[in-house]
Amino acid sequence: MILNKKRIKHLVPIIVFAILLAALVLVVISRLGSQRERVYNLITPQDIDEVTMEYKPVSNQELLPGFSIAAQDETSALLISKKTANVAFYNKQSDKFYYTALTEEAIKKAKPSSEAIKSKMMSQISLKLCEKDGTYVDINSYDMCIVNGNFGIKNVDNGVEISYLLGEVEQERLLPKALKEKRYLEIMGKMSLSDKREFEKRYFKVDIKSENEKDRKELLEKYPSAKNEVIYILRQGLEDFILNRVERIIAATDYTMEQKLEDEKFYTDTLEIDLPPLIKVVVNYVIDDGEMIVSIDKSKIRYTNESIPLEITLLEYFFSAGTEEEGYMLVPDGSGSVINLNNGKSGSPIYKTQVYGMDSSLQPILQTENNISAPIPVFGLKMKESALFAQIEKGDALASIYADVSGRVDQLNRVYPVFKLREQNNELVFLDYTSAGGGTVYANRIQAGELSGNLSIRYSVLNGAEQGYSEMAVMLRNRLIRQNILREKENKEVPLLIDIIGAID
Repeated sequence: MILNKKRIKHLVPIIVFAILLAALVLVVISRLGSQRERVYNLITPQDIDEVTMEYKPVSNQELLPGFSIAAQDETSALLISKKTANVAFYNKQSDKFYYTALTEEAIKKAKPSSEAIKSKMMSQISLKLCEKDGTYVDINSYDMCIVNGNFGIKNVDNGVEISYLLGEVEQERLLPKALKEKRYLEIMGKMSLSDKREFEKRYFKVDIKSENEKDRKELLEKYPSAKNEVIYILRQGLEDFILNRVERIIAATDYTMEQKLEDEKFYTDTLEIDLPPLIKVVVNYVIDDGEMIVSIDKSKIRYTNESIPLEITLLEYFFSAGTEEEGYMLVPDGSGSVINLNNGKSGSPIYKTQVYGMDSSLQPILQTENNISAPIPVFGLKMKESALFAQIEKGDALASIYADVSGRVDQLNRVYPVFKLREQNNELVFLDYTSAGGGTVYANRIQAGELSGNLSIRYSVLNGAEQGYSEMAVMLRNRLIRQNILREKENKEVPLLIDIIGAID
């Protein structure tokens, strides 16, 4: 088809606009990519090696089948299951156990509506992630960690430290990921002719001196260890049956795991880059004066460049009660509010409030409703025979309190905290003014910088049917007085200010 000059004249601005838009999108994407490189607390092989089972009980007494005592004082005990990493807080006065993750028996009563809900019930932490392509993913410690046994437990003062390794941990094989040429030939010299052929097929040679300048530069960027000598690299993506066969071949030469670790030392810089997508979270559970403190050091949250953790939910089902219970949930709405258990309002939105209100730097220009902020970082659960109370002691400004009643996704009422790890916002880059609006472009912006600081919650048990929100308030007040946060007023006089508004006809 031949285009006339008039049509070409009209097409030129459109083509120029399309080129500018494409350039703008590329710039945004490149900037986002560079931003992602800056924000990570990158996980290393050492972080993975530190996830070990070194736990030893402090007592041989068995208070609960499948659990052992990790710490105890006069009024409470902390128990843990080495099989599931579930922690039980035991109150000696009432002889009751409170589980940080639900047991199989409790889950049957709760009647979860899906396997995903069931997994969350058996989890102590859940994470909201931003993937490399900008999509969001929710994961939990049960599916990604407990099922695979990818966790470690260590003793700490008055409690335990549990390291959760969420993701697929690569099986540690006898096969070295890289070998220097001299060592490679030395190992090959102990093999039969057929085994040598099989072994050779699974490693490729990196000799930068034999490559052209362009390929040499690319190889050095990927394999800096090849700068001074020839190396052999284990090929990626090999099927398990092939790896098993090659592993048997090298094992027949009396090759050991200690030799493998020694052979790989020169290749450590590249091995750190090739780690599979993993997230490590370390949680401490300790007892203090009859109460349980659960804490996370954010600087110990480590991950690869595949996913960025944005939020962490801690012990979602610890404060939960079934349909047979009577009572309410305490939430920090205004001066404090209660949500009755099993109130039948499962069609209403889940309750959510941000402690101390919204972040002023993210305040929307248009606010459609005036919400009363949560001035005190606390929440609680009142039941027939006891009550549970929680105070967020560290990381309170990053917290939001959620509460939900039975009948929505399960037969449980629950109240729990969610902590913001990084702020995230979708920024408008280009607005398509056409009726379709399909050309509108947004940039997913994530807060940069290393994670630091602690998250900490103190959990308390109040025994007795008469214990409720008033007793929770007294407990908090006494605690704040002991910490010298609340002080007695020196001026005993009560000021009086009266405003009288006259009648208007």
